Amino acid sequence: MDVKNLIFDFPQKYTHFVANNKDLIGQIESSCRAISYLLAGRYESSQVISELIYSASNLLALVNDSILSKAANLMTHVPSTQKTLLNFLAVIDYVEVFIEMASRSLGGDYVKWIIIVCIQITKAVLRFILLYKYKSGIQPIPPVPPLNRDKDLPKETPQDPDAINPLDLDVIGDRTSTFTLKRSKKTIRTLDSAPPLNHRSWQLPMYGGKRKVEGDEDEDEDSTILSQQQMIAESLHISRPLMHLISLYGFGLNSWKPWCLAGGVDLASLLLMGDTTEKLNKKERVEMRRRMLLMLLYLLRSPFYDRFSKQKIIILLRLLSDNIPLVGLVTNPVMEYLPVWQKIYHYVWAT
Repeated sequence: MDVKNLIFDFPQKYTHFVANNKDLIGQIESSCRAISYLLAGRYESSQVISELIYSASNLLALVNDSILSKAANLMTHVPSTQKTLLNFLAVIDYVEVFIEMASRSLGGDYVKWIIIVCIQITKAVLRFILLYKYKSGIQPIPPVPPLNRDKDLPKETPQDPDAINPLDLDVIGDRTSTFTLKRSKKTIRTLDSAPPLNHRSWQLPMYGGKRKVEGDEDEDEDSTILSQQQMIAESLHISRPLMHLISLYGFGLNSWKPWCLAGGVDLASLLLMGDTTEKLNKKERVEMRRRMLLMLLYLLRSPFYDRFSKQKIIILLRLLSDNIPLVGLVTNPVMEYLPVWQKIYHYVWAT
């Protein structure tokens, strides 16, 4: 076989390999991430190589998730153009740290900041398109959530009707086979969808290889339509990195004004979003909790970190390392990596 045919046949063969070796590709992805952790800080420029491997492993997982989803015929309500934008945004999120570190190594701080600005402008434009054109609502991080391969993929796909277990005759393809009570939110089966009496398992039907249980929410549920106030809140959240970069340019890296401005914008976004406990779907509620927890990250952002948090954190890590066996295996690398972590914008400030 010549090289040309080998190149053209590779995508099809790789797709077939991934679709039939779910566990093996998961182990490969995990091994790549483990290698990136082991390489970090080992030698000069190892941080860049480590981040390259880590970014590559995330991109590999993104491609593999797409292949596995198509192989399992997992349906999605997302239009193809919107899905393309989400995938592009996910790719940027996965490679932005590597690009920042590589640009600094090759061109210095000036080139690094140009690249950071270009990345943040691109991300903001994509997110505003998703928000206002496609009504994507609250946008999660990462934009394309990783596929839960154990939960979302079917354990076994029968090759012919004779291979179906009689106990699985309650697999119904039509979602109208169940309905949800309005007050209690309890999901029950309709009478017409019940299998023969001798084969009833008294469980709810399965959809796409997984059984819907009481209290479960659709992972692919449509985005919540935001009110005008909530649209402003989400717009502030999207705009915050650009506001922060502009203030850094105007006031300098050591000024308190960019720190206060960014914190104020994040806080205003959360307050304007209001109480969303019952109105949002599961993924959106998880994202809002993530954003609230990220407010703690301001303790690790300069200049607050340099003037208040740094010494306290180092003292705490040293106490843990000196007094608790084996904890030093974790805390010592953290102490060594903190100065490097602080210099990388997309680690500290990016959303």
